[in-house]
Amino acid sequence: MSVTGNRLTYLLIILLIAGSTLRLYNLDHRPVHGDEAVNAAKLNQLMQSGHFHYDPADYHGPLLFYCSWPLAKLGGKSDWRQLTEQNLRLVTVLFGLLLLLLPFLLKPFLSDRLLLLIVFFLAFSPPLIFYNRYYIHESLFIFWLYLTLFLFLRAWLAHKASFYFWAGVGLAMAMATKETWPLFLFSLLLALGLLKISGRLNVQKVDWFSLKKILLFLTGLLLPLFFIFSDFGRNWNGLQQFLVSFKLYFQRGYQQPLHVHPWYQYLKWLFLFRLDSWHWATEFLSGLLMLLGLFYLIKKEKLTNGLFILLTIGLTGLLCALLFSLIPYKTPWNLLPFWYGLLFLAAYGLDWLWQRFPQTARLLLLLFLLHYGWQYYQQNFVKDCSPQNPYVYAHPTRQVVRLASTVDSLLNNLPSGRQTYLQVMVPQNDYWPLPWYFRHLEKVGWWSQVPDSTPPAPLILADVILQDSLTQYLYEKQPPGQRPLYLPYFPQPVQLRPGRPQLQLFIQKEVFDRMKAQ
Repeated sequence: MSVTGNRLTYLLIILLIAGSTLRLYNLDHRPVHGDEAVNAAKLNQLMQSGHFHYDPADYHGPLLFYCSWPLAKLGGKSDWRQLTEQNLRLVTVLFGLLLLLLPFLLKPFLSDRLLLLIVFFLAFSPPLIFYNRYYIHESLFIFWLYLTLFLFLRAWLAHKASFYFWAGVGLAMAMATKETWPLFLFSLLLALGLLKISGRLNVQKVDWFSLKKILLFLTGLLLPLFFIFSDFGRNWNGLQQFLVSFKLYFQRGYQQPLHVHPWYQYLKWLFLFRLDSWHWATEFLSGLLMLLGLFYLIKKEKLTNGLFILLTIGLTGLLCALLFSLIPYKTPWNLLPFWYGLLFLAAYGLDWLWQRFPQTARLLLLLFLLHYGWQYYQQNFVKDCSPQNPYVYAHPTRQVVRLASTVDSLLNNLPSGRQTYLQVMVPQNDYWPLPWYFRHLEKVGWWSQVPDSTPPAPLILADVILQDSLTQYLYEKQPPGQRPLYLPYFPQPVQLRPGRPQLQLFIQKEVFDRMKAQ
């Protein structure tokens, strides 16, 4: 495949349009994940107050919200009641598209065909597409990580000092997005160390300790960190919390009992996940091409600047995968920081094949299109919230949408409408994403247990595990003459997520009879 001039431009435009379409199409189809709802609540706080207070104990950095706020403002949104799922997810989709454009920073060092193949893998990669359609931090995180890496490589190879400043800015943005950035940075330094030891670091000598370059890098790094974590000088405690986050996330990685998986879990999610008795969701072909690309890059005695860049990116991704695998804490979206870099190896593997066996390479490209197309449909529209999808994790079932619609319909049939008080009782505050779905309601009480003294609401949504406590609360703890009968509304409890919590809606009989009479 020889691509030059207008043909290269047309093919790249086609890939970018395809990548955009796959990410934007039917963006609200999947129910909102609990993490998305939490992020939406944090965005709502920023939209209403104009301030963001960083809390590393349970939340990630503020950059996702600072990037979302201008889009919401442009759309005339003042709080989250006016937002939709498309509004939320648009910002991560936009960064997903920027990820497709990021390799163009390396265009002076890559052949046109290799650049096309890289964009192809990034545009159609199932995990990238799936999580670009999620309102979580990962799409922004990997963009800033790899922007930092690419700018660093450009600064090194092109001998342009200004790139050090922008590399510092990129790293600051990654640090302000998610706290796992040290793993990627350590992987990069380890990759460069291995290349140095092996004699592969054969680019021209660089003055690493030039005072000008150090000052440019530190200026680009420290200024954004200062402004972002201090809430633009309004909350100095945010800078202290940023430093505290290192300890907290080390503890979360090794000491937290939740989300603990064996070392090979990322391999299972990517390569060995069974959808059903006949079908697998697998990146097996991509994995083979990654190994092929890595093998022939290592085999080369002399590396051009372009091949050095590919080997650095690939080794960084591989070492990052090893580090993430050694940490007990694992979630499937944590594979993105290393998977993005490994796709560069897959592209080089296919490029190597194309030079020697073009017919085989074309057949593989067709197989990729068919396989990626099938996975895209299955993972984003058929099993988009099913445990049978490798990238679905602790996800609400579709019943949560029907539950929210039912509550909304019931309230609309009451004289007080959305002013009616609703109580939600779920142990350990495990009721997310319900705050997103109930964001239009005026009076909602959120409880981690059955309250002792608060008068009961006309509608109570409670975890069935609290049924005994709820019965005592309604019929024993209330004053005599103030103990109305409550009726369960659903024939069977509603599953918020597979397993539990299982929720039942209880309605005062008087309210229920009034609704039936209307």
